[in-house]
Amino acid sequence: MTKRRNPALVLTDKILGKFNTGTLLSLKSFFMGKWYPILVAAIVFLGHTFGIEVYLLPVNMLLFALAMLVCDTVRPLIVVLCTFLYQVPLMNTPGGPVWSDHYATGVRPAFMLFSVVVILLTLVYTVIKHCVFTELSFRRTPLIISMAILGVAFIMGGAFSATWMPADILWGVLQAVLFPVLFLLFYRGLRNEKDLSELGLYLAYVASVIGVLLALEMLDLYIFGNDFYGSVFNADGSVIKERIHLGWATWNPVGVAIAVNIPMIFYGVIKGKAPWAYFISACVTYVASLLTFSRNAMIFATLAFGASVLISCFFGEKRRKLVLRIIVGLGALGIIGIAVIVFDKIMVFARDIFDRGLSDNGRFNVWKTAVDNFKSAPIFGSGYYHFNSPELYNFSPAIPLMAHQTFLQLLSSMGVFGLVAYLVYRFDTAMIFFRRPTLLKTMLGASMLVLLLESLLDNFIFTIFPLFFYSIALAVAALISESQREKTVVNESSLETEKE
Repeated sequence: MTKRRNPALVLTDKILGKFNTGTLLSLKSFFMGKWYPILVAAIVFLGHTFGIEVYLLPVNMLLFALAMLVCDTVRPLIVVLCTFLYQVPLMNTPGGPVWSDHYATGVRPAFMLFSVVVILLTLVYTVIKHCVFTELSFRRTPLIISMAILGVAFIMGGAFSATWMPADILWGVLQAVLFPVLFLLFYRGLRNEKDLSELGLYLAYVASVIGVLLALEMLDLYIFGNDFYGSVFNADGSVIKERIHLGWATWNPVGVAIAVNIPMIFYGVIKGKAPWAYFISACVTYVASLLTFSRNAMIFATLAFGASVLISCFFGEKRRKLVLRIIVGLGALGIIGIAVIVFDKIMVFARDIFDRGLSDNGRFNVWKTAVDNFKSAPIFGSGYYHFNSPELYNFSPAIPLMAHQTFLQLLSSMGVFGLVAYLVYRFDTAMIFFRRPTLLKTMLGASMLVLLLESLLDNFIFTIFPLFFYSIALAVAALISESQREKTVVNESSLETEKE
């Protein structure tokens, strides 16, 4: 019986058959190389800065569709998925505080609809082409069991409680789908990558591009302000934290979006061909995270930067380590000296941070609400949309208010069942990094850890968009572990053959 051929590959052959070999090789080289991420970042930055994202989005999506058509892996999807949200400016955001109808008026809905259709068709094509959901195995596919358990827990969130509402099951299904689908999309879609260490360097490069992109958006905000709040500074020159809003997110989500890139950028410092460029990018990214005035980001970005610097000083080429130690040492002395000289100006600039200090900023009351919700429904929680606290304001009503702490959020919305399911999943993911650790897996895990640690003081792991980079890093780490197992099996087989 003849095996039916993948319909996506049949379509690919028919379309690409109309291109000559030279053109195909050039297109593949472009989309798999270093210029495509820069082009995507430029499109996103121009759309965000000048408010023309609706008109540039179709261009971005058509390029993405062409990339998925000609490339054998989903590598080009990485930069598109991780940056498309960053094009939304404050003046056009449909969320708070602007509540703009920009995307629903004039000819813009037609541009948006066209882009959405291209995105959906391309993603369906990509899923079929790379057999994302076929031949899954409870024994061979990593995380499949723990993700299934977690998915059931998400769907059961709030079940049998007096506060459950239909919206809860919709949000639960969304979470239950996103965690496995995003992971499997990259785990299956990147299997054709021949050199995982080279893929790691590509991720480091994309992380540096994203870091610089977000730093430029922050720079634009600080220099020109925005159309809603105006300048981010008050009359005294102090930053008004509440005005740090890029349109697609406020200071805290922007802070974590920047900080998660730092460890992977440092992988480029250690292994890349231009370590000085990666180091500059890492420093720019770190400073951008500080400028968000998110205390959460400041703490964990600093820890990530410090840990990454230490790793870079002790791993890699001998000459590179020596140069980096000298630069870091001199840089630290220079920063301390400058800070002492202009400390009075720093006090004015960052008055908000000094005034807030280590205050809970209302989190204790939010956490008390979560505990009360858990007490009212301890098994499956009280659901997702029941959470109410006067300390919270929802800029995006489609995303429910949350407890600003991972485990309290789980207990509040999903109860003990949800917490146990999440811990099983978290243990399963941790084993990928603890078994046969490598430098690349460590830096991938460090990027994920920034998100997970910041989520102990916020909601990020459950707010959709932070899952993108997290899922990519997790999938690449899983592929590395799979490659390590295969090499072990081959070596053991060779030893047995020699003994015979």
